[in-house]
Amino acid sequence: MANTQTQIPSARVPFIEGENNLISREWFRYLNNLNVLAGGGTGVTPVIGGGTGLTTIPANGQLLIGNGTGYTLNTLGAGTNIAIANGAGNVVVSFTGILAPSQGGTGISSTPTFGSILVGNGTTYSLGTIAAGPGVSITNDGTNIAVALSGGGYSGPPGMDGQDAESADFFGLGPANPIIQQASAPVATDLATAITLVNALRTALLNLGLTV
Repeated sequence: MANTQTQIPSARVPFIEGENNLISREWFRYLNNLNVLAGGGTGVTPVIGGGTGLTTIPANGQLLIGNGTGYTLNTLGAGTNIAIANGAGNVVVSFTGILAPSQGGTGISSTPTFGSILVGNGTTYSLGTIAAGPGVSITNDGTNIAVALSGGGYSGPPGMDGQDAESADFFGLGPANPIIQQASAPVATDLATAITLVNALRTALLNLGLTV
């Protein structure tokens, strides 16, 4: 049976007793308990006594890490994109490298120029710009990307009224026609005559009761 006693004996219990002047049982058990908590003469206070159970002096950055039965001295391990610097009494953890798309990043370290956008390429991102097709202009000012129509736009020949425009659309000669979109001013003027004839034909068909 372990000779343990956590409470100090009562003042009524003599420290020395008996004819041989030996320490009393109560005081022996109490002092022996303190000895066990302090390491039992090993000079190392165990974990159950509030110590570490270790005699090793820790190096820079080493921490007390539980191992299931006590403590182990070890440093932090650096994962992906993490750097660890161990100093005297301090540990500095910082981010390093490039954060990949799978980690919520872009995978790109270069500084984008005006108008650059992130474009997926199947595995990661690339920096690119919006390309201007026929009849379109792109302007980048560092804050906005302006996309506008430019040149060759067709809004109908001079003098075209609403009915003429409707007829032009009906017969595929309106602004949506790619040929009409590229038409020059002289061609658009010639189209005015053609659209007038088309409009007259449409009116004649309607007068005959035909749906067009």
